[in-house]
Amino acid sequence: LRNRMLLGYAVPISLFVGLVIPVFSSASKVGESYRQTKISITTIEGTDRMGFYLAHMVGDVRGYILNRDEYYLKDYQNNVLKFKKLAESVGNTIENTSQKELLKTLIKLQKEYANFADQIIQLVKQGKQKEALELFATKKGALILNEYYELNNYFGEKEQEILDAATSKAEENIRFLVSAVLVGAVLGITIALITAFLISSGIAKT
Repeated sequence: LRNRMLLGYAVPISLFVGLVIPVFSSASKVGESYRQTKISITTIEGTDRMGFYLAHMVGDVRGYILNRDEYYLKDYQNNVLKFKKLAESVGNTIENTSQKELLKTLIKLQKEYANFADQIIQLVKQGKQKEALELFATKKGALILNEYYELNNYFGEKEQEILDAATSKAEENIRFLVSAVLVGAVLGITIALITAFLISSGIAKT
């Protein structure tokens, strides 16, 4: 009887220990997947806003050429500052090496456009509005912007792939956790019933 009682305690404990390790491992993987998901979402939102700020820079330059209004110049400078701060924040968030390199290229292209825009602004300040318009109308600015937004789209697609992979892993690990808990519960109940039956049988015989 004593051996049966010891067996009744030992089996559930062994089962519990056997389940704890894989469950803990899967829980850790879920946490890591969630962290990567958060990084990817933050990154995608950040680069989208960077593109938004760049588009505003273009509009500000155009407005400054046509109106020579200081409002457009101040707004342009604010958008440049917002872009830089956000780019730095996104750069500190990204962990994927390839994505970091792509981000550096996006920042480089923005700087190229800023240099181009600064030339136009200086011409306007010097009263050379015609020359500023002619420079603005050249393909130089458009080529930089096209390259930026094409690369930005590619960057977004790659980050979405990273996000999808992290989400898929999280779902897979959650399914395992649910299955492990269910299996553990069923086995625990089954073993408890069998053990109770064996112990009661032993008591009845004594």
